[in-house]
Amino acid sequence: MKFSKALPWLPSLLVLAGCPGEPDPKPPQLDKVAVSCTPTTLMAGQNAQCSATATDQNGQPFTVSSYTWTSGDETLAKVDASGKVTTVVVSSGTVAIRASATSGDTTQQGEASLSLTPKPPTEHSTPVSGTETWRTSDNPHLVKAPLVVDGGATLTLEAGTVVRFAPGAELRVTQGSLRASGTSEAPILLQAQNGATRGSWNGVVFSSKDSASTLEHVTVTGCGPQSAGACLVIRGGAAPVLKDVAVRDSASTGVLVASDGSSFGAGSVRLSVSGSEGPAVRIDANQAGTLPTGGAFTDNKPNAVELTGARVLRTQTWPNPGIPFIVNEELTVGGETTPATLTLAAGTLVRFGANVGLVVGSRSIQGGLVLDGKADAPVLLTAHADAPQPGHWRGVHVMTASPHAGRISHATIEYAGKEPKPDDFVTPGRGNLNLYGKGDLASSFSVNDLITQKSSGPGIVLLEGGYFAEGSARLTSRDNATYPIFMMPNNVRTLPSGLNFRNNGINVLALMDGNIIETQTWPNLGLPYLLTSTVFVGFTPPPTLTIAAGTEIQSAQGSALLVGAQANRPGVLKAVGTADAPIRFIPDIPNAPNGHWAGLHFWQATGSQLNHVLVTHGGGNGDPFFSDVIYGSGNVNVHMQLGTEPKFLTNSTLRSAQDCAATRDSGITDYLRDPSFNNNFTDNPNDALCWNSKPN
Repeated sequence: MKFSKALPWLPSLLVLAGCPGEPDPKPPQLDKVAVSCTPTTLMAGQNAQCSATATDQNGQPFTVSSYTWTSGDETLAKVDASGKVTTVVVSSGTVAIRASATSGDTTQQGEASLSLTPKPPTEHSTPVSGTETWRTSDNPHLVKAPLVVDGGATLTLEAGTVVRFAPGAELRVTQGSLRASGTSEAPILLQAQNGATRGSWNGVVFSSKDSASTLEHVTVTGCGPQSAGACLVIRGGAAPVLKDVAVRDSASTGVLVASDGSSFGAGSVRLSVSGSEGPAVRIDANQAGTLPTGGAFTDNKPNAVELTGARVLRTQTWPNPGIPFIVNEELTVGGETTPATLTLAAGTLVRFGANVGLVVGSRSIQGGLVLDGKADAPVLLTAHADAPQPGHWRGVHVMTASPHAGRISHATIEYAGKEPKPDDFVTPGRGNLNLYGKGDLASSFSVNDLITQKSSGPGIVLLEGGYFAEGSARLTSRDNATYPIFMMPNNVRTLPSGLNFRNNGINVLALMDGNIIETQTWPNLGLPYLLTSTVFVGFTPPPTLTIAAGTEIQSAQGSALLVGAQANRPGVLKAVGTADAPIRFIPDIPNAPNGHWAGLHFWQATGSQLNHVLVTHGGGNGDPFFSDVIYGSGNVNVHMQLGTEPKFLTNSTLRSAQDCAATRDSGITDYLRDPSFNNNFTDNPNDALCWNSKPN
């Protein structure tokens, strides 16, 4: 009986214990996201509203904190954080609108499909002759034929406006203005009808000099047939302001700026050009300084800024657009009445076509050049060729007689050296860099951290008084076909510090004929000097040429070094070596014959001194034009008394002369007679001091 009384609570115990092995029920988890939109079919330009719901694994509603909305094609429609859909382009098609939600480690996404049908376009066929605004609400706009903005009219395009152009149509601004002010969120689109690309329509033309046209956040696509010249054309002195403008898929040039004073307007910035069948930009060299910066240029043919015109007449800076400038005709910098200085910004690359050069200033033109490179962004002037060769172009020619000559910093000039035209007496140099000018103004041109390489001639040429300004430093000339430098002898004194001359065809410092009129020292550079012709030392007051110990002077056939040989132009030569570092005057070729060059000749040369020098193979014929002062068959030839100091030639060797070791004119003291002078004469036909007979 007691047992039966316990039975009423037994079911409760069994319920509490449950069934052995039965799993606990799972908590709700995010399983699906569903999206619905109203309407699902709409005309392009209309809006829709979408909503999203979430369910768990049991199909029950599931609460999420928020949904993330995205569009499957933002060129058709955009969706905001509330699910509002806005069609952003007048087009047709299908677009997926998606919502995603996250709970814990689980993310689910759902989508709905919207069908867009095209909206009938707003057509424009008559000239714009007054104030007119094309609105986004009327998208798309359609231009079926050439449309002109004229008569002082202003055409305004609202942000987000889409204008389509039928084949052969264009938008031309003559006497009026186009103001197209898009935004980054709502750009203005000027495009071909029905999605046609590359040359379907003519493009946009600005030809009004006094226009106040502006384009901002505008994309121009699918235009520029060859007959039009470019997708975007600026001519007639026009200067529209372009900000954040993109030109895409031109069938010719991307942007053409005519050589008639046209330019990009002040304040233009971030121009991008891509996919053109011609250069990204074609512009007159005199207006290249107006090129907008900060944009991108890609996939153009060529991907470059092609320059037209032959003169830079105003001071300007060519920016670094990130692609090359191409110069296809001889370019001159400077004006006859107003000076002009061309500056190339750090990192700028300029490619020169065959046979052309860059000429800066002249005897009548005031021009200057500044290559404003940096160590990490040097300026490069090179050949416009896929496989460039030395001698492709004529190099840089700077007339340093101009006070505006300028400077070069961190730059490379290469592949020049093309020979000048036969009648070119103004820029005859064949170097990568050629400096000309008058000494009193040449100091205005300085060079620092310059590399000249791969010329078909010398790396550098200094003619007619052209030389380097004080403070020039770190000059490299390498891999040139002939000399690293070819220069007037008087301008050795201006050589920059930190020279690096190597791997040149003839690795010597080559000196042309000329006069040394200023006192100077020729340092021992570790490579020879080469006398290619007759060099005079003399002026009033008398200059002193000092040659450092250990220096080697090579002499070409028929060359000569004359001291004080010209009337009323005395001079002094001091060649003082040491036993360990003698100064050598030798021929420029191995196995040279006796008399290979004309030797050393002293006239009004009081105070000259030769000590620890080697002079060989002199006494030959010199330039016939100077036969009245170049005579004597010795290595050393004295034609006038050198003063009372007897020790003119000491501790020296003279050998392999044409005839005598040394010569003197009648009445000249025997400057070799004292054995204590410690001179050595060997391998001369006559190891003695001979008399000269002055030619008739």
